[in-house]
Amino acid sequence: MCRETASYQKDRAVNALKNGIVLLAIPPLAIIGGIGWLTYRRWNESGGSV
Repeated sequence: MCRETASYQKDRAVNALKNGIVLLAIPPLAIIGGIGWLTYRRWNESGGSV
C-alpha cells in the first residue's frame, strides 16, 4: 500500500509540475505575441517600411 501511495503522489507531482510549466509559459508567449502584433500593425500602416 505504501508503494501505491508513493506512486500516486509521484504522478500527481509530475502532473502539477507540467501544469505549472504551462501556466508560467503563458505570459511570455502573450508578450511576444503582442510585440509581434504591434510590429506588424505599424509595419502595415507605414506601407511596408519600419
